[in-house]
Formats: sequence, structure tokens, C-alpha cells
Amino acid sequence: MELLNELEMEQNEYGTLMDRFLDMHMYITSALQRTGVKALGLQMALDLIHKEKNIDLITGLKTRTQTGRPNWDKVYMLMLGNRI
Repeated sequence: MELLNELEMEQNEYGTLMDRFLDMHMYITSALQRTGVKALGLQMALDLIHKEKNIDLITGLKTRTQTGRPNWDKVYMLMLGNRI
């Protein structure tokens, strides 16, 4: 996590002087989906903390950790859309 934190800070420091060289997509695949009733309270708390402090409580990064498995179709479409 320390290396990811350093890369994230360096990317934020240089801002528009350089293109984004790294987009992080963090997932906890063993956690319950955010739409599940059991995980609703946890998700609300994590979202609130991230909004207030701009820090992900699980990793300590600014990049928000998503629960569940990635929707690869959506991830690839976003990547394709950013290239065009």
C-alpha cells in the first residue's frame, strides 16, 4: 500500500503537468456486494468517511475501494472511452 500511496501522491502533486499514468481500481472481492442488505450499514459508513476525509478507510488511499467483484464490461468500456 505504501508504494500505491506514493504513486497517488506524486500523481496529485504534478497534476496537469503530466498525464495520469495510473488509474487505480481497488476491489475487495470477498466482501458483500454494496447492494446487499447485510452490507448496507458498512457501505454507508465507508462512503461517509470517504466523502468527509477523502481517504479510503480500508486502504488509506484516496482511491475508493469497491466491494464485490468488478463489472469487467463496465471497466473495459470506461477504459476504451478514455482512449478516444
